[in-house]
Amino acid sequence: MEHLEGLEECFANAKTIIFTTFGIDGEKHERPMVNTNNSPYEVMNFNTYKNTRKVEDIKYISDVLIKFPGRIDGEYFEISGRADFEPDAFVQEKWEFWYSEMHPWAKAFFWFPRFIHHSNWAIIKVVPLSVKKLVL
Repeated sequence: MEHLEGLEECFANAKTIIFTTFGIDGEKHERPMVNTNNSPYEVMNFNTYKNTRKVEDIKYISDVLIKFPGRIDGEYFEISGRADFEPDAFVQEKWEFWYSEMHPWAKAFFWFPRFIHHSNWAIIKVVPLSVKKLVL
């Protein structure tokens, strides 16, 4: 993927991104998602539930877009990627971190029963393919 000036810094600062999937009919489905990834140049993981529209979309069309603000007002970066799902064993290993990120108020006192299998949790794996800078 091309290296663009400011991309890495802006991605690291983006705690929320706009995650776009495409329905079978080609319709765009956009939603905000928490970004816990460190680099836009490496495989990214996004936590979700299996019974969501984005999961259904990705099962049929694996193309996704990740959009986040640039350095100045009206500037955005848009990463095109290919999405898939991490295996259940990986999800089970990472769920504690996910839950604590999604529920920060619980970090100080939450007990995580590691023996429970959470069959509805999923992690979307995105391989970044290309990037462009958008100015609105």
